[in-house]
Amino acid sequence: MIKLVALAKSDIPEVHYECMWCLRNVLSGCTQEQLEILLELEIVEVFCKALLDNLAQVLIIGLEGFNKMLGSVHAEYVDKIVLRIEKCNGLKTLENLLTHPNAIIYSKALKLIEEYFGVDNQCNDNEITKPISIFDF
Repeated sequence: MIKLVALAKSDIPEVHYECMWCLRNVLSGCTQEQLEILLELEIVEVFCKALLDNLAQVLIIGLEGFNKMLGSVHAEYVDKIVLRIEKCNGLKTLENLLTHPNAIIYSKALKLIEEYFGVDNQCNDNEITKPISIFDF
């Protein structure tokens, strides 16, 4: 797994994509012990980087990876992972994905934010997606 995580950090798009796909699949069936090793190998930061990619497929893999990562850990790890996501500007990136034109990316980002980062009760969905205009009355 060490080599796989290292290769996922590659700047070669094809290598990065294939490794991200593999890591997402690993997260689908890994044990708690394996996840702990992946966390030590900075998998959170690797997936945060994936959320900055221009390819929709890589963005979706990144979002699914976080969903699997956060959904498969014991409750004690969720907060630690969420803090690491925030530390690498992952929450800000997730929020930026709420304006992405791809509906799948939008919905997966929104789901992660709502489930793991909480939503401000004073903010509604229309405010999130509504473009700002100087002519709104």
